[in-house]
Amino acid sequence: MAYKAEAYSKLIVRYTKEFAIAIYLIGYRLQGLAFCDLADIKADDVSIEKHNDTEYYVIQNIRRNKTNVPVPVVLKKDMIGMALMDCFIRTANLRDGYLFPILQNNLHSYTYDTPQKKANALQTSERLVNDNLKKIAVEINKEIGKEIIPPDITFYSMRHTFATIYMANPNANPVHLATMMGRSVSGIYRYVKSLQSVDDIIDEREKVFDQYD
Repeated sequence: MAYKAEAYSKLIVRYTKEFAIAIYLIGYRLQGLAFCDLADIKADDVSIEKHNDTEYYVIQNIRRNKTNVPVPVVLKKDMIGMALMDCFIRTANLRDGYLFPILQNNLHSYTYDTPQKKANALQTSERLVNDNLKKIAVEINKEIGKEIIPPDITFYSMRHTFATIYMANPNANPVHLATMMGRSVSGIYRYVKSLQSVDDIIDEREKVFDQYD
């Protein structure tokens, strides 16, 4: 596997569409990890472990900024996983060891020696990602000829998507979901898609009343 030179250079800077797509997919595959948590990951936190003859990227030492809950995160080292992760692992030494170019870039031009400066850096980075995700959504919807991606998409929607898709599985366990996402069990349901239409409500009611037929 190899990256095209142009794509490689675009992936490792925070203001490009390529980076926006990559970090969105990475967040999803890393169990819905929040943007501020991705920002703190160092390359030294990443190891490769084999479980049942399959290799995984394992990221240790992560604590959710919001809850301070430790979150063990794994990503399968398949072709998609390698395409998303390897370029960042290889270039982290150019960013003071940071895995992703969120709080530091290759020129070391981001400074955040106070909590407020760090918050400003995070806000700027996420805004750039969100702006590019919206542009990508508009381009794809136009090419397809219909809206398949909400034009108001944000990075945070990935976290809700992860929770919703997981809970759609009949064997889903909300306690396990809370663990994977670094949330309390009582608060996990806010990430799960709520009923939004009359049809949704009718479908759910039928599940209840069918047992009396």
